[in-house]
Amino acid sequence: MPRIASVEGVAIYMYADDHPPPHVHARFAGDDMMVEIENAGVLRGDLPAGKKQAVLAWVLASTSPLMQAWLDLRAGRLPEKIR
Repeated sequence: MPRIASVEGVAIYMYADDHPPPHVHARFAGDDMMVEIENAGVLRGDLPAGKKQAVLAWVLASTSPLMQAWLDLRAGRLPEKIR
């Protein structure tokens, strides 16, 4: 499970063998949230309000590199870190 980014202290991860739809896992202070890449929709979990909004905005702004990271992982390659 590579950590691909950090957004305002929230760690962003992807799992190589994770299920569709393409998504990221966001973790902060014991809270977890799973966010779909294509539309920044919350699939499961939650984060504190300010952290949640920052992550959702970042996912929307980072759709292309996040999809590339998803494809890389599915192909057995480690993705680049995303800023």
